[in-house]
Amino acid sequence: MLPLLLLWAAASVRGHGGMVWPPIWQDGQHTTLETRFDGLAGHVPPVKDPKTNITISHVRMWLTDQAYTGGHGDEFRGVGPVTNTKKNGVPMRDRCPRKTCQQVREPWAAPGIAPTFGGGCGVLGGNPFGCPKVLGDTDTRPPGSQCGRGDPWKGRALPSFGSSALEIDFPQAANTEWQMGTSQEVAWISKGGHRGGYTYRLCKLPAEGKTGLTEECFAKNVLEWATDFTMMRETGEENLGNWIKYPQIDLREGTFPEGSAWRPAHIAGGEEKGGGLIRKDEVIVPYDLPEGDYVLGFRWDTAGGQQVWVSCANVRLTADYSDADYETLNENFQG
Repeated sequence: MLPLLLLWAAASVRGHGGMVWPPIWQDGQHTTLETRFDGLAGHVPPVKDPKTNITISHVRMWLTDQAYTGGHGDEFRGVGPVTNTKKNGVPMRDRCPRKTCQQVREPWAAPGIAPTFGGGCGVLGGNPFGCPKVLGDTDTRPPGSQCGRGDPWKGRALPSFGSSALEIDFPQAANTEWQMGTSQEVAWISKGGHRGGYTYRLCKLPAEGKTGLTEECFAKNVLEWATDFTMMRETGEENLGNWIKYPQIDLREGTFPEGSAWRPAHIAGGEEKGGGLIRKDEVIVPYDLPEGDYVLGFRWDTAGGQQVWVSCANVRLTADYSDADYETLNENFQG
């Protein structure tokens, strides 16, 4: 029996998530995947958000909140397309089965359509213009005030008026080297209470640097999965190495870009405070991209909240293959 819990009700902090491998910009410690047991990985010395003065020490803080398939802001609640409703071989639990997911137009109702801020790399707290409005009122609290305190959408536990990840300098950000055409490990962390599904994407680093990154660029290179399963383990040092294999059926119909494969995230777990699941997959790095510096983007469209969670990491693509890489290439591109 899997020591994981299937949860169908949306929860607040159970929905926070972010990439942990390769090391994202905010991860100044470069903790290896096999030794990581939590979502904390800040820079030393600390990096602060210039707008909120919040010290950045957690990978699960980068997103777009108030995200619907029709646009950003709670005026779009119930507005937008719905494409993720039919089975087509994918279990209903992995689609957008709840009426609220479809009626509210949460991101998983049409995967890849809901808007994101921060060029596909997120905003600290996800609310750059303030918390959800009360009957049209503006949010006049100081930057960094937590949404969910004094507004109608309780439990979001997210700071307001945060900066875009593109605007903050992370001087200790790692640069991971990947060989083109090989399969590579990727991983993210979350309790998973918002379910939905996720992808990994590549965007070539623009000449002007990360400030030129866009969601449109990431959407052009959604990576294919190298396996039909996800390896999972609970957070906590006592769970290091205790990976459990979970079969997956990827969603391809009704996704954007058309035909892109999104991996369901309906498994949830890690009920202790600060806990969660680390989810490890393998993706295929395209063999026909130009060599050079890229940014890997993780995107999670939720089905139990109006949120798109994202993370970004520096990767360098090279065609300098080892013997082991050539074996992987043959496996990935037989025939």
